[in-house]
Order: sequence, then structure tokens, then C-alpha cells
Amino acid sequence: MHRFLIILTLCLSLIGKTFAIEPVSPTPTTSYRYINEACRRVSVIPTQDVSNAPPEPSRTGPNAREDPPRREINRRDLHSNSSKIIAPRLQPPTQNTAAGPPVQLQARCLPARDPRGYVRSSIPLNDCLAWDAANERLIPATPSRRNGLVDGRCWGCRSNGGQGTGLEFAIICFCDNVQNTPLVQVGPYAQRRAARITFNDRDTIMADDNGRIVCPRAEGRNT
Repeated sequence: MHRFLIILTLCLSLIGKTFAIEPVSPTPTTSYRYINEACRRVSVIPTQDVSNAPPEPSRTGPNAREDPPRREINRRDLHSNSSKIIAPRLQPPTQNTAAGPPVQLQARCLPARDPRGYVRSSIPLNDCLAWDAANERLIPATPSRRNGLVDGRCWGCRSNGGQGTGLEFAIICFCDNVQNTPLVQVGPYAQRRAARITFNDRDTIMADDNGRIVCPRAEGRNT
């Protein structure tokens, strides 16, 4: 009986080794870091150029531009030096938001897993932002809702933030698809007006472990 128990124990031991389940190594998960913490030389390309602004669109409501006073024509003195002829009002052409190169955010970010040097990368802002028409603002993009700069008719974007700047990360653009948002004068001498829209949700545009700029929410990922 004692010999039988010894043999049974040995058999069970061999069976356990044969069918042993190897432990599964966990798949490494991607973590994200804020632009202010991981990146430097953060900028929007092409750079803001208010001297090359698109034509200001016609607006109604509180943002409508007041027409200059119309002068009467003195038909009896059309050929005199004091005669004034009313020129027809020209409506500005509709802005072509699809024209020109795509607006991108670029930066040099430090990889988390191999922090031996900064990695340069860029990402189109239209892939990261959407337009909230009801509230006239830029919001984080989702897998089914993007194209914020096009839908908001935004242009002249720039960025704040990055390592060593002491500023919170933000994207600031001039946007034309507004009716109620107050307008500002674009440039110190320009007559062009637009709404200055600031997007400062720092969880939308981030740096991944490899030092690349990514937009996790637009890809349906959690941060």
C-alpha cells in the first residue's frame, strides 16, 4: 500500500509538470503625458499670418458690419469735380477653408521608455478638434466627429505651452463661423474681424510613450 501511494504521487507530479500553464506576460499599455511636461518647441504650422487673412464673411445679428452712409448723386452736376457716384457694394467671396496646406501641431517630445533624446513629430489639428456650432467653440474630436477647423472656418492658429514656457498648453485660432461670439480686430491695423477661439483641454492632444504627438480621444482611447 505504501509503495502504491509513492507511485501515485510520482505520477501526479509528472502529470502536473506536463500540463502546467505558463503565466501570460501582461501586454504593456500606452500611457500619455501632457504637452507641457513632455514636449518643447511646440508650434502650429503654417505660422499665423494675419496679413494673408481670408475675406471676412457677411454676418447677421450682433456681429453684422454697419454699412457706411450712402451719398446722394447730384445728377445735375455729374461732370463737376464735386460729383460723387455710388459704387455698388461688393460682397466678400466665401472663404475656401480647404485651400492651403493642412494646419498641424508640431513639437519635440521626450520618449518615456527610452528618454535618450527628443523625437520630432506632428499631427493635423483637424484630426484632433471638432466644432460645436451651438456654442461656437472648438471641442475634442471623437472617432465620428472631427474637422473642427474646417467646420468652424478657423485660420491663423497658434499655440501656447511646452517645456520651460510657464504657460498652459492651448490652441488659439481666429474663427469665422460665429454669429453671437464677440469679434476682435485681427492685427493692429487691419479692418478684418474674427472671433478669437481658445482651446485648452490638455487631455485632447498629448505625447505617447514613444514621444509622438497623438490625440487619444479622437481614436476612442482613454487617457
